[in-house]
Amino acid sequence: MEPQIVTVMLSPGDRAQRLDALGKALAVKRKEAIEYKRSTGIEKEWDEDEDAYNGVDAWSKQQSDAFNSRPPGQEMVLPEGDEPRSTVVLAITKPYVNAFASKIIDMRLQINDRAWAFNPTPKPELERMEKSRLMVIGPESQPVPAAAMAKAIMAAARISADLAQKQVDDWLVQSHWDTEARQVVDDQARIGTGVMKGPLPEKRVYTQYKNGELIRIEKTEPQSKRISARNIFPDPACGDDIHSGDYIWERDYVTRKRLRDAKKIQGYLPDQIDAVLQEGPLFPDEEYDPAKPEDPKQKSRPFQVWHFTGYLEKEEMEAAGCVCETDVVPAIVTMVNGHVIKVALNPLDNGKFPYDVVVCSRREGYWFGTGIGRDLRTAQRIATGGTRSMMENAGLSAK
Repeated sequence: MEPQIVTVMLSPGDRAQRLDALGKALAVKRKEAIEYKRSTGIEKEWDEDEDAYNGVDAWSKQQSDAFNSRPPGQEMVLPEGDEPRSTVVLAITKPYVNAFASKIIDMRLQINDRAWAFNPTPKPELERMEKSRLMVIGPESQPVPAAAMAKAIMAAARISADLAQKQVDDWLVQSHWDTEARQVVDDQARIGTGVMKGPLPEKRVYTQYKNGELIRIEKTEPQSKRISARNIFPDPACGDDIHSGDYIWERDYVTRKRLRDAKKIQGYLPDQIDAVLQEGPLFPDEEYDPAKPEDPKQKSRPFQVWHFTGYLEKEEMEAAGCVCETDVVPAIVTMVNGHVIKVALNPLDNGKFPYDVVVCSRREGYWFGTGIGRDLRTAQRIATGGTRSMMENAGLSAK
């Protein structure tokens, strides 16, 4: 049975207290997910892989910062006894990463054709009926040849499969799925992990010219989009499959304007958004202190929006003012700072997380993988080190 939620009418004070309790309970889970991801060191590896792809390393960035921070026209002064060192980085990683991504896109995301198709499920009983000479009772209670009925059923199945294929193809085109999928493949090749979010329901408005006038048609259609692996924080107990965990967090960023506009959207809690706007942007481990002087830089920062997708206990949902008929409910909660600004049921009937993770080379026990840049790390460092030594020797010889 699908979980049902019945909104409970509460006084403003009780409602605020229960929402605050739910926010604190979810903040504990958010902290666990953030700390676990930080403890794995994967974000540092992603930084190194990004640098290798862009043709920089720690030494070249350090020298570049020193060069750009000096006043214009001033000569760089080296410590006494130190000789100028080469900062060249050979472009080895980027071509291989791009070649891998191009190959995957060519195989999985065909440009002039689709890499998938809908076909009727083969049924042995229909094949036996097609070869039979017996008579069976037809739709109008009249005897008809079994072979003719089998062919009619198979033809109807083929028509249904073709119509379903056209419908799904239309949804993919409307949502620009191929563009999003290419970005996921790029992430997979570069840092080893790509994330696709969807399908999720999204309202779209179409304009049509019908019966001599323009009309607007609003439809709810599936949407998929690429999500940066840096903004995904699964349950620490998920292992190598994010869907094995109890929850997953997604981090996003939003401006003050979008937060104010969200108060007009059904489902959001305007009073909670007002509290967020009053506090200003805060980091997950930062608490609001009214007595603390306002930081001018804080106003220029965007707000961090955290989307929780997982299972909440009955008591946790009741904290949001809802009564559930089941003990565990698949829900989606949107938080900013420590405030819950929206609570909704998971649109997927089975409660599955709307995220798919694809890796280049899997790691045992981890949901993230290893990319081409990490595999080429040793070769990149050897080639760069040898070239720098040659350049430095050439400079000393010329001197």
